[in-house]
Amino acid sequence: MFHKECCSLARAGYEVWLVAPGDSREENGVHVAGIGPKPLGTLRRIRKGMPAKAYKKALSLDCDVYHIHDPELLPYAARLKKRGKTVIFDSHEFYSLLIEEKEYVPGPLRKTAAALYTAMETSVLRRLDAVITPCTVEGKNLFEGRARRTVFVDNLPVSESFQGPEAPAPESENTVGYLGSISKSRGITQLVRACFAAGAKLRLAGPVWPAYLEELRAMKEFSCVEYEGTLPFAETPGFFRRIRVGMCTLLSVGQYDRIDNLPTKVFEYMGSGLPVILSDNRASRRLAEESGCCVCVDPENEAQVAHAIRSLLDDPLRAEHMGRLGYQAAVERFNWANEEKKLLELYRELTT
Repeated sequence: MFHKECCSLARAGYEVWLVAPGDSREENGVHVAGIGPKPLGTLRRIRKGMPAKAYKKALSLDCDVYHIHDPELLPYAARLKKRGKTVIFDSHEFYSLLIEEKEYVPGPLRKTAAALYTAMETSVLRRLDAVITPCTVEGKNLFEGRARRTVFVDNLPVSESFQGPEAPAPESENTVGYLGSISKSRGITQLVRACFAAGAKLRLAGPVWPAYLEELRAMKEFSCVEYEGTLPFAETPGFFRRIRVGMCTLLSVGQYDRIDNLPTKVFEYMGSGLPVILSDNRASRRLAEESGCCVCVDPENEAQVAHAIRSLLDDPLRAEHMGRLGYQAAVERFNWANEEKKLLELYRELTT
């Protein structure tokens, strides 16, 4: 959101304000209007009144275009539209599908909650000027008939951040890594067990609910894990140098095996010249066929994941070759440059 969309718009000559948790500052030509510390989790943000704070601050800026990212801000998007503002909703996740994997929503209620959210979302989207979304779902536009306009802008990494297949750091020996949100639905429990079975070290970095982290720490297999906490964006290249293989073995729940793209972390691994092990789904198989940079596995089959890890760690020439193929594909295709053009074109049309 900041490093791609905001910075791209600022470079294009727009005056950009980002209303977000944290402190106010100016960075890369973007004015950040801080609204205080960010509570962990959507429900806590709502209880702490963060959406109302964000709306009040955004309204005071009196902007021409409002670009909304979080689903809890949708009711305020409708209010902005009533005031005659141009409003975009950026659905960087498919929230109706995402609700189906939320562990804090009781299982029997998830489909009902997803249906209620979809009805609310549709009611608001029909009044807004555009929806931005990263991809289709099983070949279909989920916003067709529910929004005036849909623009597909994938969340691909900025190519300037690619470090390529540099020499790995000494601490990367026999180590695989996962960078991103840490949860059961992202297959972390199975990944820990697989790494332990493979005799490999697992380096983890990213936000995690304290209760789940304690659950992981209680596992005997956690002895193979080094958890580095949540890393600032500037420190991610160093993380990639401390691993030999990038992991993204999300479980087949909610949106993960239905969407027609892959998590941003996959392309960040590729941009760092790392081979990747992915959950076996349509998007992963397409990437494997087109680039040859990844291995697809059943994320719940710990023995299969362990075998894939060991096979890459034990064959550095193969791993290096796959990493170079991935880096080439990231530089040529899977980066922000092409997506930026779509974003800027939408803004040109909405502001002229």
